[in-house]
Amino acid sequence: AGRQAGRQAGRMAAVAATATAVGDSGAAGASPKATSERGFAETKDFRIATLGNVDSGKSTLVGCLTRGLLDDGRGKARSYVLRHQHEQKRGQSSAVTMTLMGYKAGEQVLPGNPADAKPGRGSHNKDFFEVASKATHRLQLVDLCGHQKYLKSSIYGLTAMSPDAALVVVGAERGIQRMTREHVGLACALRIPFFIVMTKVDMAPPDVLKESQMRLKRLLKRAGRKAFMVREEADLEGAIRCMEASQTAFAPIIEVSCVTGQNMDNLRAFVRLLTTTKTETAISHSEEKHSDEEGGAAGDEPPSARRGGASEADPVITPLEGVAQANASGAADAAEVVPLKISLDDTYTPPGVGIVIGGTINKGHVHVGQKLFVGPTKLGEWFPVAVRSIHRQCVPSRNAYTGQHATFAIKSLTKTALKRDNFRKGMVAVDEHSLAVAQRFTVREFEADIKVLHHSTTIDRGYSPFIHLAGIRQSARIVEIRSAAGEEVVARTGSQVFVRFRFLHQPEFVEVGRPMIFREGNAKGCGRITRIFDESGDAVASEADAGNA
Repeated sequence: AGRQAGRQAGRMAAVAATATAVGDSGAAGASPKATSERGFAETKDFRIATLGNVDSGKSTLVGCLTRGLLDDGRGKARSYVLRHQHEQKRGQSSAVTMTLMGYKAGEQVLPGNPADAKPGRGSHNKDFFEVASKATHRLQLVDLCGHQKYLKSSIYGLTAMSPDAALVVVGAERGIQRMTREHVGLACALRIPFFIVMTKVDMAPPDVLKESQMRLKRLLKRAGRKAFMVREEADLEGAIRCMEASQTAFAPIIEVSCVTGQNMDNLRAFVRLLTTTKTETAISHSEEKHSDEEGGAAGDEPPSARRGGASEADPVITPLEGVAQANASGAADAAEVVPLKISLDDTYTPPGVGIVIGGTINKGHVHVGQKLFVGPTKLGEWFPVAVRSIHRQCVPSRNAYTGQHATFAIKSLTKTALKRDNFRKGMVAVDEHSLAVAQRFTVREFEADIKVLHHSTTIDRGYSPFIHLAGIRQSARIVEIRSAAGEEVVARTGSQVFVRFRFLHQPEFVEVGRPMIFREGNAKGCGRITRIFDESGDAVASEADAGNA
């Protein structure tokens, strides 16, 4: 399920790469699609992860939102979202699925005629391209698994795909389930703003609906949130303010029915406002700017440069910024030396194209022909590649910027041919200006400020939980546990301690300040990275160093 989950995230763009990335000249020849790229490159992708217990109606809700239609009560809407045959038969998702919504001039861009749309995977690529090429604001809905046995894939979707917000779906007739509590806890641990959609309100008797509302409010209270009910259009403005990263005291709740359409207009308006207010739009008159530009470099200025600051999508303070400033100290234009980091989530091999890697650009700007370094390998090494072509949501592009998900057709710059086995989840790509620091930050040991959420006994040295850190999924052994006062202690449920971990299998690229989750059976905890160490045991970086950088 994990391999299928990552494969779904970029399959559409990888298939589209087949048409253009036949060679270096073909990669650069994306000019026939240039008109669809105008204004497309300058906008940041907004991403919402859908969470909730199995059978709560997540896929049905996503299908209704993306297609602009209502469900027939027999699974019509979810058939447009589910990709695999076994998912269609069971009516349950078992992999992370990406769907796309787009807006232009305040109206939703729908793929063709919704009434004539056919379910399944066959028309998905065409719909993806149609929406992405027409819209000025794009929203990616990441449909995560609700079943407990797929929790690992759901955690990966939350940590590796960097969602800007989370949508927690609760079935009104069933109320709060175990996975509902798990998913709300994950969103809080990763500091992801979230809102609640209570579905199937037409199926729930009044007393059951009232009980579900009361239990939901109690759950939010334990998570440190207050319920903000959205019942009419006048409540939308307040709900949008609740989704600000600094406003964590409230969680909007919208009660809907995907069959009768109850309150669906308010939900669609909320999603539209959330997308348009959180993304940076292209300059309104960029048509004139692009008309007399061949390379598109001037018109493809990154959103972070236009805002005069870093992207809000990546709050982590990374020392790569300090390196870029040091490298640019003698340069005429320091803005050209932007630290670059791409978190890879999967690898593809389209026929006739070669290796295609997909990932989210956490920081920086990528263009066709650029030299990148990918790593770390299992030996902690980094190898050079060149970008042959770029695709974003099935649309060819010459550039990709911070906050965007893209796929890159690459070629090796060494005598060793690239193979799919050379890549794995958790790897990153950086440019040559960031390589030195990336190599220093390739470590086996790190320290984290941990909150133990649950453990049946005590946690001591030698305990080896499974770590979820950005795209990293690897077991790590506890080397040391200390209190805030520096005393060596053991941890138990509710403990707040500093824990030093060591990866068991291979080194990883670790940044200070990143949130992390560890699990082992029913045991679980969360925290953030505070220090990283080299093989000699010396601290490579800490939160204080990151702040100074």
